[in-house]
Amino acid sequence: MKKKLSLLIVLVLILSLAFTGCGKKDPTPDIQAKATALMDAMVAGDAAKVAELVEPELLTAGGDLESFGTIDSFAEDFAEGIGYIEVSDMNETALAAIDDFKAFILENLVESYELGEVKVNGDTATVDVKVNYAFDPDSIESVSIDDELNAYINTYTSEHMDELVQVLNDEGEDALNLKIVNDIIPSVLEMYGNALLEAGGMSEDSVIMFVNQDDNWVINGFKAYL
Repeated sequence: MKKKLSLLIVLVLILSLAFTGCGKKDPTPDIQAKATALMDAMVAGDAAKVAELVEPELLTAGGDLESFGTIDSFAEDFAEGIGYIEVSDMNETALAAIDDFKAFILENLVESYELGEVKVNGDTATVDVKVNYAFDPDSIESVSIDDELNAYINTYTSEHMDELVQVLNDEGEDALNLKIVNDIIPSVLEMYGNALLEAGGMSEDSVIMFVNQDDNWVINGFKAYL
């Protein structure tokens, strides 16, 4: 009788463990699918899709994916960088060029990627990823086009001298400066984009971080290995 009882207890324990194991779904496929979706969106330059996949904090100023964050203020930031022009002072051609450059940055930033190992530790997980950039993200503010820009401005002023003098005489120096900026923005941004690509790409080993929020794995980090 004791032998039968012992066997029954063992059987109950085995079945209990089996059912417990079945109740815990392996999160690896879901995590891998979301990591793939994120990287595909970055390759496509799809900022809206990136925003769907990650925690909002990653897209704000100083966030891990700030480059793919809300970019409605791109023109405002550009104007602030110039220093004396407002978005309201820009004509349609200049604004369209800025919008095109914004798309250029996102579409060309991540060229390709290779996903690596998925590591799950309780309610957190990481996915290794090798990111291949068409240009170095850290070079965006340091690439120089000074020589080409100076040559272009000299040519521009020479070709438009009569028109520029007329604006200066009729409307004043501020109007002249605004006209020059509006006229040269498209060409300047084209030069800058070409310079970024000519500087060459780079690869970086990174990690995508996840956290389990009510059985939903959410991307809450994207960092390069230091």
